[in-house]
Amino acid sequence: VYASGQVEITRPDVVATSDSAVFEQDTDRARLIRDARIRGTRGRPFTLTGAQVDLYTRDRQLARLPSRRAARVVSDSLTLTSDTVDLRLATGLLERAYAWGPSRATAVSPGRDVVADSIAAYLPRQRVREIRALRKAVARTDPDTARLRSTERDVLRGDTVVARFDSAAAARDT
Repeated sequence: VYASGQVEITRPDVVATSDSAVFEQDTDRARLIRDARIRGTRGRPFTLTGAQVDLYTRDRQLARLPSRRAARVVSDSLTLTSDTVDLRLATGLLERAYAWGPSRATAVSPGRDVVADSIAAYLPRQRVREIRALRKAVARTDPDTARLRSTERDVLRGDTVVARFDSAAAARDT
């Protein structure tokens, strides 16, 4: 199936829009072309944009969303940008996000940012749990204000930077 001109695809877990779209039923894949935008509607919402976004399903459930050329995913806890961003979902919820490309990958969350050749973010229950930045990684964070007052940010550089967050554990606490 081919559609063009203000295309909208509505599923239980996402709403997708673009200028054109192609759906291949035998491969369970759809491709959104030009000004593609996908809004996740289950759990904590996210928006994925790019010049071209593919939608892959498995057992009629959305499983993968790779976005190419000026890719960007925005959620309440993380903004991830690069030439390519590839999202992995489980039961309609965002579980992993990967970003890479010649322009480098950038992850921004409240109080910190990471830049590297590629970034992998692990988001169990759609909460940032771990970010792995690979090759020429730079992480910047606001300093601990309990003991130190500074307008400068802390900087960590390395070939690989791994940041772990306890936000997933804190989410269970009432």
